[in-house]
Amino acid sequence: MKQPNVLVIITDDHRHDALGCAGNRLAVTPNLDALAAKGVRFTQAIATTAICCASRAAIYTGMYNRRNGVHDFATEIRPADFADAYFARLRKAGWFTGYVGKWGVADSKPQPKSQFDVWSGFPGQGFYWNKHPKSGERIHMTDLQTEQCLDFLKAVPAGKAWNLTVAFKAPHAEDGHPRQFVPQDRYESYLSSVSVDVDTGSDFAQLPAHLRSSEGRERWKARFADADKGVQMVKDYYRLVAGVDEAIGSILQEVTRRGEENNTIVVVVGDNGMMLGEHGLTDKWFPYEVSARVPLIVMDPRMQAAERGKVSDCLTANIDVSATVIACCGLQPGRRVQGKALIKRDRVARTGRKWMYYEHHFKHDGIARSEGIRNQHEAYFWFPDFPDAGEFLFDLRRDPGQLNNLANTPAGRKRCLALRPVLDVYRTNAG
Repeated sequence: MKQPNVLVIITDDHRHDALGCAGNRLAVTPNLDALAAKGVRFTQAIATTAICCASRAAIYTGMYNRRNGVHDFATEIRPADFADAYFARLRKAGWFTGYVGKWGVADSKPQPKSQFDVWSGFPGQGFYWNKHPKSGERIHMTDLQTEQCLDFLKAVPAGKAWNLTVAFKAPHAEDGHPRQFVPQDRYESYLSSVSVDVDTGSDFAQLPAHLRSSEGRERWKARFADADKGVQMVKDYYRLVAGVDEAIGSILQEVTRRGEENNTIVVVVGDNGMMLGEHGLTDKWFPYEVSARVPLIVMDPRMQAAERGKVSDCLTANIDVSATVIACCGLQPGRRVQGKALIKRDRVARTGRKWMYYEHHFKHDGIARSEGIRNQHEAYFWFPDFPDAGEFLFDLRRDPGQLNNLANTPAGRKRCLALRPVLDVYRTNAG
């Protein structure tokens, strides 16, 4: 049987609901929607840690950060764990591999150029507008990354199976830029006549003091304190999402032109979510749904027809990407890999999980460490450095926006007592 090609697409700060197929009227994403229609969309996927460096390390290695040790922007992936990453396993097994875009791990250290056959990655966050490395002309990062993906496909030796990972900068904000979310010129008019209701964070006054004075609040002041500016921020965010969707369409069109659409697996995952005013905050980090949940789509053209277009609510996470790719390519995961294969043979798999563990150990004065567990209908978390802030418990069925903390109700206190040992077990198992 011919080895499949594998395209892994990582979007940056991409909310789980920022998809047209998720019913979001601001998200025009026909290419992502088409992938979901041909594959499976997992609606309960989370980033096990909602920050770029840690989430990417989890995506690559298939391990919780408690196991792979990457909690900040300075720590490299250990060589043994790197060897278990999906792209390293595929390259060792004969795939032609490439990386395009934001690497996101150990930004100050040498990038792993020699670990790929083609490297077009970069450290740090990058900028939206750049000089083209060949022509010197002004080019948007999303368009440059699209070109680099097409160049990779041209470089693949004839008859060779390939694995390309493209990590888009979009729709991440460009920190320091007055506009923050900086779209391509051709998307400037997109959504111009559409009304947008920006979440005002009605529960902000009930948040603990450390969240009311957090980095998420400071960035909220710059983006959303002015109502008109907040509307512009939301529109620009979705303009960037539309630009990424266009780029994905261009890459898939080239795959089709090469006659490889029936032998190319596509996985799309966000590195973490994005608060756009919810809870009176912005960015990610904290264990709220809009921060931790991400889009996750897996399309394997070998799937049975009855499996295509499924929408699965099984508990999944970024750590499942590596395990899924490895399994779809007929390989066995390394013994330290904690993720689960979401496609087995030609069918959608159930993970069998009862809870997913969330952890955030990044040290920053404005970003409190946090940990918790969640499933399809319940979320429980706390902030270890602020025990006086208490516990947080939400009924996700009745309160999907997480506005009503049940931890201080009589029934909620009883439920928290029951969940503490469950969290202890999941914390231990994540190590």
